[in-house]
Amino acid sequence: MLSTLHTTDVASTISRICDSFPPERQNTIRQELAMALSAVLTQVLLPDKRGGRVPAAEMLLIGYGARQHIRRNALQHLHQEITMTKSKGSTTMEESLASLVRTGAVEREDALLFAVHQEDLVSLLK
Repeated sequence: MLSTLHTTDVASTISRICDSFPPERQNTIRQELAMALSAVLTQVLLPDKRGGRVPAAEMLLIGYGARQHIRRNALQHLHQEITMTKSKGSTTMEESLASLVRTGAVEREDALLFAVHQEDLVSLLK
């Protein structure tokens, strides 16, 4: 399944999908999503220093832990799941933003505006 939604992070993406169904179907949808998804990618476009746009992305490769969190509607744990599955290719939005700041592609202030977890970004930029 490939789809696009206007969301800010992995957890809000899953929530938005489930919320698009009637309340009595949402539990079933969470169960089905937990089994069907392979990955969730969230992307934002930031202004770059040259006047264009540059993408920053958050990606969660879905494994056993993420499936359990989706099934239980414990979406607040998906950010932690991303950090726990970095070795498999997952990455947080804040890691992507920090990389763009370090390479000089975007301003620190712009990156902070797009960070869902600003304290994580500040820590990564130290």
